[in-house]
Amino acid sequence: MKKVLIIADWFAPENEIASIRTTKLAKYLNILGHEITVATKTIDESKIKDSLLEKDMTYLHEVIRTERGMVFRFLWNLGPFISARLIHRERNGNQEAAQESNRSKSKSGFLKPIWQRMTHFVLGYFDKLYSKKVFSTLKNSDYDIVISTYGEFAPHLIAAKLKATHKSKIKWIADFRDPVFSSLRTTNMESDLRGYFKKVAREADAITAVSQGILEVHEQDLFQEGNVITNGFDLDDIKPIAPIKFENEIINFVYVGALYQNKRDFAQFFNTINDLIKSGLFEVNNIAIHYAGRDFEILWNQASKCCLTKILHDHGYLPREQSLALQLGADVLLHASWNATGNTGVNTGKIFEYMMIKKPILSIISGNVPNSEIREMIERANIGLCYEEALKHKDDEKLKEFLIKLYQDFQSGTTITFEPNKKYIEKFDYKNIAKQFEALF
Repeated sequence: MKKVLIIADWFAPENEIASIRTTKLAKYLNILGHEITVATKTIDESKIKDSLLEKDMTYLHEVIRTERGMVFRFLWNLGPFISARLIHRERNGNQEAAQESNRSKSKSGFLKPIWQRMTHFVLGYFDKLYSKKVFSTLKNSDYDIVISTYGEFAPHLIAAKLKATHKSKIKWIADFRDPVFSSLRTTNMESDLRGYFKKVAREADAITAVSQGILEVHEQDLFQEGNVITNGFDLDDIKPIAPIKFENEIINFVYVGALYQNKRDFAQFFNTINDLIKSGLFEVNNIAIHYAGRDFEILWNQASKCCLTKILHDHGYLPREQSLALQLGADVLLHASWNATGNTGVNTGKIFEYMMIKKPILSIISGNVPNSEIREMIERANIGLCYEEALKHKDDEKLKEFLIKLYQDFQSGTTITFEPNKKYIEKFDYKNIAKQFEALF
């Protein structure tokens, strides 16, 4: 048995996709026989909680929570609000934005880097204060293994201090669920971000990442071989959940999650649906798209360009239990991500959650880099179709054929064809993901 400390900003019972990886890792490492302590931030009691993740907390030895600070939380919550208004608003599809598109481009191009730089330094300052506070709580504790996970800077900073204090007594595994620098970051911050990554890569005993793409982005700064340990799923999560019953006489597509200011873009999906309707191969009244999340307006704008907003149904931001019920009731699960120069390997946690739902998946990948890791997973798992913008010349016809086959199955009253590769999918069960981390102990 090892005494394991997991340091993460996102953890149960917060109703965020980022909380799932660390919570499930803690659960299944405990089942493997290890004593698990988690160090994380205090939770906002006013926000929706994930009741499924809350149950997993019974597997923990201890949870140590530290207040992040009001200023940090204010800026963190304000960041997406400001950024959403500094992006190129001509994609928003409203008349006011169209009239001001040139002015908006100039304004956003000037202000966005300034805002990012400012928040980078301010949040970095509070990250260091928070790290010192957490370290002071943990420094005299006795752990064999420390697993810190990046999405925020503080967890690795805390782990580095613990490693420096206890040296050979602690084995430090630095996990990256996101890249530290990518096309999402402005270039004027790259030297700072690379310095941070180099420090972690130099001092940690092992580096893990959720995708090969993340390791490749940081390849020149790795001082050791990185390990790809993907996100996964936990079948325990869906055992108590009954599917939502949709109208049986239509094809029900479901998309759950964020759209990241149009980086997740369903334009080609809507274009193809529209073409099939115009050609008489689809009937618009036989299709429904159900959405759950905070970005319905963005999805509405994407659909509006093809006059398809009438097929959209907004379920709002849901607790994960209700979100899973929505997915379980779907005929087809919609997924979106991107794969672009400098930002590859964006393997969203949602694709793994979809795997356990056992429904066909239609994934739309934007960006200029073909043959994404998500495409490989979907094809090897045999769970649907992955359309890539970078392979538009090939995938346009594949997308059309996929949708026509779905519609034909629907019209004939037969079950939609779905023959997944179960053996391949099993490797993404968090029971097996935890074993991959354990192998690094």
